[in-house]
Amino acid sequence: MLLALVAGRIASGKSTIARELAEGLGATLLVADRIRETAVADAAVYAELLRRAGEELAAGRSVVLDAAFPQRALRDEARALAARHGARFRLVECRAGDAAVRERLAARAAAAGLAPERWLALRDAFDTGFEAPSELPPAERLQLDTSGAAEESAATAVAWLAAARGG
Repeated sequence: MLLALVAGRIASGKSTIARELAEGLGATLLVADRIRETAVADAAVYAELLRRAGEELAAGRSVVLDAAFPQRALRDEARALAARHGARFRLVECRAGDAAVRERLAARAAAAGLAPERWLALRDAFDTGFEAPSELPPAERLQLDTSGAAEESAATAVAWLAAARGG
């Protein structure tokens, strides 16, 4: 059993990779943005995300969490949750180059009918509070370059997580 966090900054490719991982591993996918639609505060989003993950782990199912996990304390909570359920903990850190992020944000802005500067401002504000997951040992963390083709990045992450899960 596995609890995998797919984390990273805004527009780093988290959701695309998380979907591929959940499908490739036959794991339950829980998405912070879906919870955010009904929760007001970020703390409530993460509390609910981890509560749902705990239910899945208690039922013996592996879980992939699609969320930024921007602070160490949130990652520590997830890691402790995995330990309580006897699950392996892994974090896939999505990283995309600035050009790829700008292109993705421009596409989001166009789809929403917004100026790209609004998404860039949101990204910049998010980045000021982002703590890179450097506290995790290399065996628990995969830094994944998501600037290019999602299929290649996802295949790398699926193989790494399958090995961590034991097959």
